[in-house]
Amino acid sequence: MSKDKIPSPEKLESAALCLAVLDIIFGEGEPVFYFEPGFQKEGVNASFMDNREGGQWSLRVSKNGSVLKGVHRDAFMYPGGEPPFKTEINHGFKTYPGVLAGFPESLADLLRDPDPFVDLTFCVWSGSRTSSWESGAFFYPENVDDPDASEELLEFLINPVDSYIELCRDIYGITIEDREAVQALAGGVILTPSLLERLRPGCNLLSIRHRLEQIGYPFSFKDPQKDPQ
Repeated sequence: MSKDKIPSPEKLESAALCLAVLDIIFGEGEPVFYFEPGFQKEGVNASFMDNREGGQWSLRVSKNGSVLKGVHRDAFMYPGGEPPFKTEINHGFKTYPGVLAGFPESLADLLRDPDPFVDLTFCVWSGSRTSSWESGAFFYPENVDDPDASEELLEFLINPVDSYIELCRDIYGITIEDREAVQALAGGVILTPSLLERLRPGCNLLSIRHRLEQIGYPFSFKDPQKDPQ
């Protein structure tokens, strides 16, 4: 995917937080999406996805810059195994040639923040929360569809509502009936008992309170529709 098609770090972070909340509500077993404010150091928010099919991405956002990186073991540009190209090792990561070319040393700590993968198929970076993304100097392989798997993996961040509804059905076997409720959550509204009931009938806000507090998502046991001031 062209870096110009990727929304700003701020927008991606908002989508990542929404996905993490949805996974708290619907997830079973090991989560697909994680969100951790203050990861490793104060002022750095971390997001991570593992689609359980060989695809992973991580997002680090801070006031000094942002890094988005990912890998898919089925991608043409996957540097593991015996790839049809000469791999590079840059900043401790194995990549397709040029993926990390020109990566700024000022953001190296964000890149190296621990993740469960050291092979990369894509990486972009930004100097702030709102500016556009930069990428390495390389040419995408010709006649290969989505060679770095970024289109597949980043669809969750670009279109979190429909992507999560599909994932929830495919992985958890749960059909989300109220798309508008998911859309409301993606807009950052406070999670209330009535909204939670629309999302997953029978789910108790008290049962997920601690996990919502951990990721910093706003919630309220008071429901404006039922408890008017």
